[in-house]
Amino acid sequence: MKPGGRGDVTESHLAWEHNRGIPEIPSPLYHADRVYMVRSGGILTAVHADTGKALYSERLNASGQYSASPILANGHLYLISEPGQLTVVKAGDTLNIVHQAQFGDKIHVTPAFDDNTIYVRSEQHLWAFRK
Repeated sequence: MKPGGRGDVTESHLAWEHNRGIPEIPSPLYHADRVYMVRSGGILTAVHADTGKALYSERLNASGQYSASPILANGHLYLISEPGQLTVVKAGDTLNIVHQAQFGDKIHVTPAFDDNTIYVRSEQHLWAFRK
């Protein structure tokens, strides 16, 4: 949506619309003129932010529900499913999975980062990983 306007701005302020591969719960992530969306079943969709053109919509090989929103650090997306599967994807126009790990516990929330640590909270644990 373009900013500004009054009343029904659907026709005048809508830049584009995308109806496939959209998430039920997680927020989309914007980075470098791309919008990334993960949906349940482990499908990651990337679209060009200016045009809405789909760049890809592919499976992560990490099925299950997704409640946690994707986050970005060091040019990589971090996506985590409710069954506890973390998938790290290099940001870009094609799907490039660089790492996957299984936590073995249910995870419903988005991981958090600080300058040198990633924090992952599950139903039973809090993990902190440092470089």
